[in-house]
Amino acid sequence: MNSKSNIKALKSRFQKLEEECAILKIELNNVHRSYDLKRKQLKELKLKIDNFEEQEISVSDHAIVRYLERIDNLDIDNIKQRILSQEVLVLIEKLGKNGRYPNQDFQIVLKNGVVITVLKK
Repeated sequence: MNSKSNIKALKSRFQKLEEECAILKIELNNVHRSYDLKRKQLKELKLKIDNFEEQEISVSDHAIVRYLERIDNLDIDNIKQRILSQEVLVLIEKLGKNGRYPNQDFQIVLKNGVVITVLKK
């Protein structure tokens, strides 16, 4: 009878250890998930930090135009009139609001009725 009780005790201890291992495995999986999430958050924050550090300070084209207009007293309306001269407006009326149009010593590129760039001839 002694060996039967020993076997029963060993089996009971074995089952208890299996249950503890199963619980530890679940806890370990949870820790791995938490660790992976924290690593992902660290990477995202590092990217944000790097992006802020790498951003160069720049000046927008709009700011340059306003500087030329307000500080250097450049007449923007006069420039617009030179770009869209009467001759060019007549061509646009005849040929449409898209395309390249010659104007004195340059060309304008028009898209949907908006001058999008100016090119040298």
